[in-house]
Amino acid sequence: MVFSGSGRIRVVRCRRMVDQAEIHKKARSKDVSERREESEEFYRYFILFPDKKQAWSDLRMLRKDKNAYLQWKAVESIGRAFPHIPDKNQACAALHKFSKKNNIILRAKAVKAIGQAFPYIPGK
Repeated sequence: MVFSGSGRIRVVRCRRMVDQAEIHKKARSKDVSERREESEEFYRYFILFPDKKQAWSDLRMLRKDKNAYLQWKAVESIGRAFPHIPDKNQACAALHKFSKKNNIILRAKAVKAIGQAFPYIPGK
């Protein structure tokens, strides 16, 4: 935040440099805490990644993780990043699959993600 002379508060956002190579490395880590940190990065910065195909590949790995939290973050990331995902049909299929899971939280997140993605779904 920056305070101006008139007493008003102005919010200034800083652009964060995104290290896609580092995030890619964490996506393949055996350490769940690193994968968890990486899942947050996907959610926040997917649109800033220069190599969307690599980012989508990493996100697909994340959605197959056995850790439920990581699956939730993957579904949230797909919904948020949908307009920038190179293979929208594959992303749609993943969301549809998650909407049928037994885990109620995962299903709810998938339904929300489908709502976010809906305007960009090809051939709705």
